[in-house]
Amino acid sequence: MPAEQRFVGTFKFVGGDAQRQNLETAIEAAAMELNALIRGIGRKRLRDANPIREQVTIAVDGDKVSMTSVVGRTLVHRIDGPAVPWTSDSGKAVQVSVSLVKGRLVQTYTADDGGRRNTWTLDESGDRLTLSVTVTSDRLTNPLKYALSYRRN
Repeated sequence: MPAEQRFVGTFKFVGGDAQRQNLETAIEAAAMELNALIRGIGRKRLRDANPIREQVTIAVDGDKVSMTSVVGRTLVHRIDGPAVPWTSDSGKAVQVSVSLVKGRLVQTYTADDGGRRNTWTLDESGDRLTLSVTVTSDRLTNPLKYALSYRRN
């Protein structure tokens, strides 16, 4: 089976309150790096841009990967293909590409003022999916990093 086929399925968030708190702590640490005048706005933007998706569905058709985490919003891209235009939840225009690196699906989002890398990793059983996120911005001294856990339905 091709490595990308292992990701096919629907996964539910199982990180619970601990991962929710870890994300909030990471956002707060990133916000504290910002100038005090824009800290509140930055904190809100980071929260809005990093929601925890309760469910993620991944489909693979040949070299195309489809990811749905919000009803009606499915992102389709070609593995190692060119970046595709996408509109973030906040309405911002971004470019998104996906690659398969050492058995992991890696999504790269690029915007005018920063970017995001989602690394999707399956455990050996294929039942536990981990999303590791790195967010960069011209305004952040250090990237925002966090991880979320999902289990196959």
